[in-house]
Amino acid sequence: MDASGRAATVRWWIVGVVAVASLCVQTVWTAPPLDAAPTPTDRVKIWTANLNQYENSPEKLIDNIQAQYNRPDFVALSGLDANQLNEFKHELQNRFDGADSRPVYLALHGTTPNNTSDARSNVGLIWDSARFTRTAEVRWLDLLREDSAGNCEIIDDAAETAADDEDSKYQLGVKFKDTKNNDRSTVVASIHINRHGPVECDEENVARIHNRLEELSPTRRLTLVAGDFNMSPRRDDKDCADQDADNKCDALPEATQDCWYRNFSAVGATCDPDPSQEHSYVDTVAVEAKATSATAICAQWTRARDSRDVSGNPGVYDTHSGSDYCHDYLDDDGHAPGSANYDAPGTEGNKRRRDKNRIDYIWVRWEDGSGNAVTAPVDTIAEAAAKVVQASVDTSAPNPGNPAVRYSDHRGVHAAVPIAIP
Repeated sequence: MDASGRAATVRWWIVGVVAVASLCVQTVWTAPPLDAAPTPTDRVKIWTANLNQYENSPEKLIDNIQAQYNRPDFVALSGLDANQLNEFKHELQNRFDGADSRPVYLALHGTTPNNTSDARSNVGLIWDSARFTRTAEVRWLDLLREDSAGNCEIIDDAAETAADDEDSKYQLGVKFKDTKNNDRSTVVASIHINRHGPVECDEENVARIHNRLEELSPTRRLTLVAGDFNMSPRRDDKDCADQDADNKCDALPEATQDCWYRNFSAVGATCDPDPSQEHSYVDTVAVEAKATSATAICAQWTRARDSRDVSGNPGVYDTHSGSDYCHDYLDDDGHAPGSANYDAPGTEGNKRRRDKNRIDYIWVRWEDGSGNAVTAPVDTIAEAAAKVVQASVDTSAPNPGNPAVRYSDHRGVHAAVPIAIP
């Protein structure tokens, strides 16, 4: 190569170096800042609902899910059999990915361990398999009543072809790898505790949830427990005599909690002087609402217990023999819905929630990778709320007094939580 050829080669080499350097500089300049908002994979989005009015569903609930989140990571359901769970999964798939797409959402029903259909289970879990890979699961029966010695026990009449309401119910826990986050271990439980269980067994039932999930994955990083507990924070709230004169929400179950709630919740004091690791779960809806105001939780009820409709007409819907509850379909001044002076629930003139309570929850627990909970009993409501991205009941759900347009006589719950606490 002569001198002119060598010079041309050098010029092109310099041009190439400058071009590459320019691209590198441009890449550095356009990189997102370190404090940029977290990507969707930095959090987990979950819904839970009791679909005991499945004939009106699944479209209504999926409409509400889509309005809240772009797409959910998990949907924990109860009140439906295995066929209905699969129908719901297909509807969810069609809505978010199209009917002809490769199945992305997968489902597992809480049937018996041999995976046969069983009326003792009506829970299921749906997940986005593009992100989460199932690795293991566990099923267990809840404790339903005390035996003659005063011990809580499983009522499991396996000889029956169909379990009745007084049989224990299967619960479901599933372990996943979060493939978008270095295969971090995530455990999700779909819960539906039998409503016939006595108060005396509540503490043991929530302890069983924690213990079964510990057996499934003792060093999981994130745990979500979602579903219908059929237990308000305080269950012995049927008697009006122990309520203050104004019947305000803060004098009701949310302020005077039973030991099952205090032992499970990471926020506040436990009943047990030597609390176990179960005292480490954050009630996402409660901390979000209570961090806003003392009475914001009043509007977060999921179940109406009154046997009247919203206008006070008896017998329109029946929820747990509502005649012995204190009815509060009127506002604080006695105005009925439809009245020009009626104050809507949750407003300053309508704080009473005597005939409504929270029995559907999404609990979250974070761990450090060695099996130790990151949340601690010393957390305040504000500290715990700061760890939750968003949580609320499905306030868009129609009032339970209108069965023709509801997906359940429960309102669903949704939450978004970070995969880890910084």
